[in-house]
Amino acid sequence: MDGREIAAILDKLANDIQQAPIELVGVSVNVRGGTGGSVTGLTIQVEAGPSGTSSTGMHVRVDANDYAQKASQLVSELRSASNEARSGSASRGWIKSLIEKAQGLGNLALNKSIDAAIAALAAYLMGSG
Repeated sequence: MDGREIAAILDKLANDIQQAPIELVGVSVNVRGGTGGSVTGLTIQVEAGPSGTSSTGMHVRVDANDYAQKASQLVSELRSASNEARSGSASRGWIKSLIEKAQGLGNLALNKSIDAAIAALAAYLMGSG
């Protein structure tokens, strides 16, 4: 895989991140029961500590502004990596870390784009392409 191909994949991912709707989910629990038995989707148990201790069973925070800042920064980094890839100087580790950052955004609308980038870069990221 040459630098131009890598750059094209990174550019596409950057474009997809810029254009994707924001689909953030704080908590999603899907339960499918089989035949017989018991199925629990989510269980939270909190045991209070000593007097005056604050206990939280689950805290969920979803911040679209935080997402927008991280996405914008990642797009900038992807564009830089794309330019470096064209000149043959983008490291595998850097590109892999950018893909991991894209996964870490948690935007469900990007799952297909990220999976496609991973599939296209698989051999390269494994060191054989």
